[in-house]
Amino acid sequence: MGEVNNKKKERDNESKEEIVISAISEENTENEKSCSDDEKYTIFKSLDLDDPNKWPSIDEKLRLYLIECEPCQINMETFPINTRGRSFSSFHYFRRLPNGERIKRSWIIYSKSSDSVFCFCCKLFNIGVVSLTTNGNNDWKNISNILNRHETSTSHKKAYQNWKELETRCKRGKTIDNINEANLKIETEHWKNILRRIIELIKTLSSQNLAFRGKSDKLNSPNNGNFLKFIEFLSKFDPVMKEHIRRISSQEIHCHYLGKDIQNEVIQLLANKIRFRIITALKNVKYYSIILDCTPDINHTEQMTVIVRFVSTTENETTSKIEHVSINEHFIGFIELHNTTGLNMTEVILQKLRELDISLDDMRGQGYDNGANMRGYKNGVQARI
Repeated sequence: MGEVNNKKKERDNESKEEIVISAISEENTENEKSCSDDEKYTIFKSLDLDDPNKWPSIDEKLRLYLIECEPCQINMETFPINTRGRSFSSFHYFRRLPNGERIKRSWIIYSKSSDSVFCFCCKLFNIGVVSLTTNGNNDWKNISNILNRHETSTSHKKAYQNWKELETRCKRGKTIDNINEANLKIETEHWKNILRRIIELIKTLSSQNLAFRGKSDKLNSPNNGNFLKFIEFLSKFDPVMKEHIRRISSQEIHCHYLGKDIQNEVIQLLANKIRFRIITALKNVKYYSIILDCTPDINHTEQMTVIVRFVSTTENETTSKIEHVSINEHFIGFIELHNTTGLNMTEVILQKLRELDISLDDMRGQGYDNGANMRGYKNGVQARI
């Protein structure tokens, strides 16, 4: 029996951890996801990279995409001949030095649709209002002189430098987008760690039945309650919480997740998840009993306690024999009552069962106190159900 109880405790602890992890993931799914390179550039997939004449207006994302894809220089055996009997030649992709050495002009790109050439870097950074930047140049008679003048111009040298610097940063992951994305991931991880600690603290205080709030809701003030005192305690030893408290104290942030509304929201999330697990377990075993009792709260409002009771079994995976049988009683919640007659209480509990999607046909027992409105054999809740 001792081994069985220990196994049951281990399963309960594992279930609690799953609930916490699930609650965190559901609340922060939008913060966790980051776009991959393929997702970031999906809108450019249909773009004809080989034809600069068809490029749309260039923004920062398109500029990075074009640089990562690198300029494409089209080589053809024969380029189209214009009305004057002239055409472009791949000879112009190279610059010939006085000593006979050839240097590749990687910045020249040819457009098939307009039968013209563009300057890749100048078009990329929109520097200089020249034909090589705007509509392309197809003056094949003078193209050699045009290219020589262009590559020695100040505007082209500046654009070429900007291109190579951005290309280097792309390869090293040092672009503004990469830096911003890295900072975003760090910040996201920080807030996920903060939420994990807050949820664990809420679990601990709840399981020990300790009050959360005190007379004050401010950090580092007397009588500010168990929750904030434990947060202050954690900040003395935990670097994540220490950084969080520093940001709050220096007023760098105003949304700190330490307020009563967040505490209640997390408690409700955990309660919903636990209730879902209970209902799922109940449906798996099908049959159940219900236990109801009423008591007034501090405001003299009548509240009905709803408890379900069912039997669950654990089978051996290999032999299919039942190894363990457990009787489970689970608190489902409180229902506020404005009328304590048998009729109203019956309607309220039936409505609650419908909300929880629990079948009334599977109920096999009812448990009440000695009140006539509860156990009355004519008009009590017992008789009506």
